[in-house]
Parts: sequence; structure tokens; C-alpha cells
Amino acid sequence: MIWTRNTETSNLQAKHIDLDPHPQPGATPTDPPFIQLNLRDRKNWQKKEGKNETQLNGHKYNCYPQKIWAICVYTHLQIWMKFSEMHILCRNYEPDDFIFPTINANGITIQSTQPITPEAVQKMISKFTDSAGTPGAFTMHCFRRGGAQFRFMFASIGEQWTLAQIRWWGGWASNEKWDTLIRYLLDELNTYEEDHSDALAPIDRKAYESHASEAAEMAPLSTSEGCGLFKLVDESIKTQFSVAFSHFLPRGAPQGFAVSQFSSPLVQGHYLHFPASFASFTQTHQSPPLAPFLQTYAHQFLPSVQRVPFSNPSSLVLDTVSVPYATGPSKATYAQLAATVSHPSKSSGILLPGLAHLPVIPKISPGPDAWKQVILDWDKADPVRDHHYALKNWKVEWAKETKLSAHYGQQKMIALEFINIFGRDEAAFTAAYPMHGIQQLMLAIRNSHQDRGLVKRCKGKHLGAV
Repeated sequence: MIWTRNTETSNLQAKHIDLDPHPQPGATPTDPPFIQLNLRDRKNWQKKEGKNETQLNGHKYNCYPQKIWAICVYTHLQIWMKFSEMHILCRNYEPDDFIFPTINANGITIQSTQPITPEAVQKMISKFTDSAGTPGAFTMHCFRRGGAQFRFMFASIGEQWTLAQIRWWGGWASNEKWDTLIRYLLDELNTYEEDHSDALAPIDRKAYESHASEAAEMAPLSTSEGCGLFKLVDESIKTQFSVAFSHFLPRGAPQGFAVSQFSSPLVQGHYLHFPASFASFTQTHQSPPLAPFLQTYAHQFLPSVQRVPFSNPSSLVLDTVSVPYATGPSKATYAQLAATVSHPSKSSGILLPGLAHLPVIPKISPGPDAWKQVILDWDKADPVRDHHYALKNWKVEWAKETKLSAHYGQQKMIALEFINIFGRDEAAFTAAYPMHGIQQLMLAIRNSHQDRGLVKRCKGKHLGAV
């Protein structure tokens, strides 16, 4: 796990990640694989760069497969990049593409050259912690501090790090005062142990006696606690038996009771759902470095249900998922993926047969000349901005499938007004519509159409006196 700051994660680009780096000096063929992250934009590295104090490897992080699968950057980053190339970008990453791009409000189109905002990352963190049932307000700083504390104090014997390793891995300045880092690592525990706000609690956690209330965890079970535990277990057993026996009573059993009634939740609990194209893609690739981690995760957390029948061809048992290795064969193109889906509108992704790229309407920077960019996007494609098809060549179903009908209609109105009504005369167009901003221009054109009788006016609702 890399203890990055929020902005450092957001600004990570494909050129900063080497999925097939050169072996380390003195490496042997049996050494485990690794990927390399280049965090040139780290705060303290930028300060060094400004003072010409750079190192050759002072900002490069070698990430190897980890035993703790949940915090394995090597595994999860490659899974995300493969998934993003297949189902979000629908193409290979370009060097300047952001690893975590901006996803538009419709949840379908993306802006690969614009990074996800720190605010969006914070919303996802809050959603993840809420879904995990972990109360509290967490930020990226919490994970930085938690990771440092884990490696310094709570990791298993032989896996704890020195203070120098903590400082380097977290990107703290080499001249950081030792007492600052010690306070960063230990003050939180000291705050817990000196906190007596819970003194009236019926169960004494003994926080003042040990780090993180370990004394309370090691204390023997009291008589009252034992009685309460046995009472709770007794009530739980009675409830479970009552529910189980109710299924065997002739009158209590539901009509048409069958095992198939429970197959849906069973399958949903044990399967991961991927598009059908992903299934065909993974069957042709092997991933020795990643497969053991996926299989370990499946056997550790999910029951084995490989022989449970399922009707959805897009469902895959987790044990059979194979994530392509970084140096594997070339990736499937968007056109190949689209050709494998017979009903694009019903699939989990938007796949339009016959197209090499997903149709996208790129964002336009605000300003007095923004309308000119609308005309350019109407006339020509701009692959640099993921705009692969001129809007004038769009089909109606493209806008519907990508949920961009309203956006497409607005740009079409502006473009046709300039081309058909004003004959591409910029002076006449700006004289008729001197206002700035796409939204204001669109409203002015719509009002002009209403005045000319080209479209009907919407009748407003009149409220009577109360």
C-alpha cells in the first residue's frame, strides 16, 4: 500500500506506472515480480526538485505481491487498469491518460485527460466506509497515518519498519524532525490512553493501562459477562431452531416451496458479475502472478460453488477469473468487444457494434469563444480529447445509448444555427448573439426559434391568488 496524499493519487498517470520494470541489480530469475510507481509529484519531491537536490530513485516505489490481499497495490492496480481499458476507456492507456479519470455525471462517458477530483475521491471513501459498517469521517490522511502506525507498531514480527523506512515510504522530508514523526505515530495512542471520557461506562476498557486497550481484551471473563453471553446464545439457538422447524410443518410451508427459490440470492452471494466479453477475454490469458491471490481470496472469503448451475452467461465464479498479466498478449479493442455482444443496450457496458471507440461529447472550457469549439466538435473529430466521431456524423441511437441526447441536442442547435442560418458568418452570428457562455447562447437561440415560430412556446402554469 502506498501512503499517497489525495492529490497524488488523483494526478497519477499511465506514464507514472511501469508494469514491466527492469529487474533490480543482483536479481535472480526466481525473484517475485513487481510493478514500479513513479510519484514525481509528491510534495517533498517537488521541493527537492526546485532546489536541484533530486535523487535517481527518490520517488520510485517497487510494489510486490503482498500476503494481505486487501492492501496489495500490485494486485488491485493491475485489476483496475485492465478493467478500465476494457470497459471504461475501451482502448489501451495512453501515457498522459489519468489512471483515475473524471467520469461524467451520466456515469458512462469519461474525460481521460482530466483527473478525478479530490472531492470525488473523498465521497467514494465515505461511501466505502459506510458500506463496510465503519462509522466515522475518514480521509486519505487517515490511511497515511494508519499505514505508518501499522508498519511501525502493529505489523507482525519481522514485518515492522524502521523510522527511516517510514519516513521514505510516506514521502516525508529527510530533514523532518524526529520528534515530529514520533508524535505523528504515537500521539494518537497517547490520546486514547489519557482519555477518561468513558469513566462511567459499565465495562471498564482500561485504556489507561495499555496501548489501544489491550488490557481489556486480555482480561478474564467476569461472571456477569458470562451469564449474559450464555443467555444471548440460548435465545439465538431457540430462534434458529424455531425457524428451521417451521419449514417442515405441512401447513406452515409456503406453496410451491423449492430449492430453486433460493438459487438467486445464493448465486448472487457467491458470484462476481462481469460483462460476457470479459469472460471470453480471460479465457485466453493466463496470469501466474495474480491468479494465486484471486484464488486465495475466493477460498478465504467465499464458499465453493463451482458446480452450482446459473442461467446468466455473464456470471463467473471468482475462482475462474484470470486477470491478464502486464506483459501478456495485446488487449482486445473496442470493436472486438462490441462484436461479441448481441444486445448492447442490455449489457453492463455500452457497446455499439461497428464502432472502434465509444462516442463521447468532450467537455468545453468556458469562455467567450466556447461556441467556436462547439462548431469544431460538430465538424471534426478530436481523438486527443477522446472525441473520435464528429457530431454531424452521429446517429440518433448513439446519443440514446450513451445517455447524451440532451447534450447532443444542445450542441446540434448551436451548430446548425451558425451553419444553416448564418452561413458560417462569425461577425453576423456574434452580432445576433453577443452573450457569453454556452448555456446563455443556447437559451438565446431557442428564444429566437420561438419568435420565428420554428418551435412552440411552453405554456407556464399560472398560480391564482391565495
